[in-house]
Amino acid sequence: MHGYLAFPERAAKVANYVNIDGRTAAAPPGGVRTLAIWAGLGTPGRQIVGAINVTIPNQTHVQVATSAESFVEMYRFFTGKEPATSDIVPEPPGRVRVAGRAVFFPLNKGVEGATVQMWEVDPATGRRAKKKPEASFVVGADGAWGPFKAKGGRSYEFVILREGFRPHHFYMEPFIRSDYLVRLNTSPPGGIGDLLDVSDNHVNLVIIRNKELWGDQGVNNDVLLVQGINVVTPAGCAITKRTIGMFVYDWHADGVSDLSTPIPFLHALPFLTGIDLVVPAAEPPDRTVSMVLVPRGGGGRTQVINVPNWASSGHAVTVMFNDFRQDVNTWVEYAQSMR
Repeated sequence: MHGYLAFPERAAKVANYVNIDGRTAAAPPGGVRTLAIWAGLGTPGRQIVGAINVTIPNQTHVQVATSAESFVEMYRFFTGKEPATSDIVPEPPGRVRVAGRAVFFPLNKGVEGATVQMWEVDPATGRRAKKKPEASFVVGADGAWGPFKAKGGRSYEFVILREGFRPHHFYMEPFIRSDYLVRLNTSPPGGIGDLLDVSDNHVNLVIIRNKELWGDQGVNNDVLLVQGINVVTPAGCAITKRTIGMFVYDWHADGVSDLSTPIPFLHALPFLTGIDLVVPAAEPPDRTVSMVLVPRGGGGRTQVINVPNWASSGHAVTVMFNDFRQDVNTWVEYAQSMR
């Protein structure tokens, strides 16, 4: 964005700019009115001279991009008013719509011609509730699919189907309002997915939360239990690592778990790590893999996603946790709170 605004004809098109934990500068880029938001747990003393500089305490780089505290600063900057709330306000269940893109990671190139299906699932097991999907879309050249008429508060499985490739299953927490920016990352031929060991005997999990997982901060740690075992380790999720994505699987497919050291080639990648944990699988699935997230600052409250134990030889699985935890998560609760 600094490069874009360096051209006067471009800067003239922009009324206001928010720089989110990005570059410092000696002046607002292109002379555009600028709000610079900085992560309090990043490098201290950063600023854009002449901008409105705000540091959000006790937050890290990815977290500060979408936190409630950052939203308040942005809303105030754009409108000159205070927001009515910093919560994510639920919509009536029947109004929830979901859309997004299915893309190859990390290229962001659309998985053109693939099919994306949506299946309602039992939240206790992750198993499909019906024999047919709720919706199905052919992915466009830009990766776009949807919108899908979801039911607010229900649990869904999204699956990318490509001829000649394993189905890629995605599981998320229930949607409480419409979301048109759901990004389903899958691996291209020769991509990172081909580097993971697969077998009929273990599940391969990619677990994502767009808020860093802390494993070396004592009482401020996050806890993520996969089948009762905490995979947020000090080595894999040091605060300086900025881990938001974890590959959890049986490294070398040897039937032995070793959480003491992250899987090196995955841990070397920005924002990612790898954890050697055996999660038994079957084809067809015969049990549930339970993932329980206890987020830092949440007072011990949990976020839970359950999925079938798909065998990695035939299936890829991604689990996507919300980067927020709030008390009011249904339209009824919200309406009652406003009385």
